Amino acid sequence: MNEKEKMQFMAGIITEEKSPKLPHAHEDDRMPYAKDREKDESSLPENVLDKIENEDIGEVFGLRIIKMNGEEMRNKVDIDYCLGGNSSRYAYTPDGELWAEQFLTPADFAAIIIHELIEHLFMKEKDMSYETAHEKASKVEIAFRKKLDSGEIKVSSFDEVANIVKVETISCAKEALDADIEKMVEKEQK
Repeated sequence: MNEKEKMQFMAGIITEEKSPKLPHAHEDDRMPYAKDREKDESSLPENVLDKIENEDIGEVFGLRIIKMNGEEMRNKVDIDYCLGGNSSRYAYTPDGELWAEQFLTPADFAAIIIHELIEHLFMKEKDMSYETAHEKASKVEIAFRKKLDSGEIKVSSFDEVANIVKVETISCAKEALDADIEKMVEKEQK
């Protein structure tokens, strides 16, 4: 059961029998804090993961950037999955990976990956809760989206995503949070 369903269950809105159960869902897939995991570790069976992960498009700060099939994810694992994920938040995302939906434009994909990267770094390297890290990631994502909207940055293809994310994550984090994430990035790459 996800958090929303738990609240509904506690309020008596749904009963245990009516709670939606997906074949590969795990109660502890959503982690409030990052956990130490083995590289590439996922809570999903490999045959399910193979259907979800579509394309590895590059690397940023030692993390793989993966285009993934969100429809497969929502059908088989997490009905609430939306746009992106990282291994500090979701036990089903293999450690060392950042995910974003395959149907996004390259610019939107880059924005989601920046959000997931910042969230991952703050959860893992600063031991922040998901909620706090998500707020910080949203601020950085907004700074990046403003640059996209103004035309200051253009992302025309998926081949450009990894390089743009490297540069703009650091730049937008300084701008939006007055945070120097380069030390966190160095730890991540070790």
